[in-house]
Amino acid sequence: MALVSGTRLFDGGALLRASDSVAHLTPAPFVGLHPNDMQQLALNDGQTTTVSSPQGQVSLVVRSDESVRPGTAWVPWGQVGEPAGVLLADKATINVKVG
Repeated sequence: MALVSGTRLFDGGALLRASDSVAHLTPAPFVGLHPNDMQQLALNDGQTTTVSSPQGQVSLVVRSDESVRPGTAWVPWGQVGEPAGVLLADKATINVKVG
């Protein structure tokens, strides 16, 4: 399964966590999966599971997300504890084709 990461408006970074007025808008760390992948992996929404890579592993809550492409796991960048950073470390090995 390919790991995809990106930012969120309210990401759980240090600045947002320090602000009482917006800290509650930052979600707990999670992995987003397409519902079909969740069914194949026998995972339920809200369940905690282990996500691992050659660089490390983290325990994350599973979120069902139809916007996540099947066959990919989405771990937002900037979450508390930086789970995307643990999984990617200094690796940025993704191939893309544009156009």
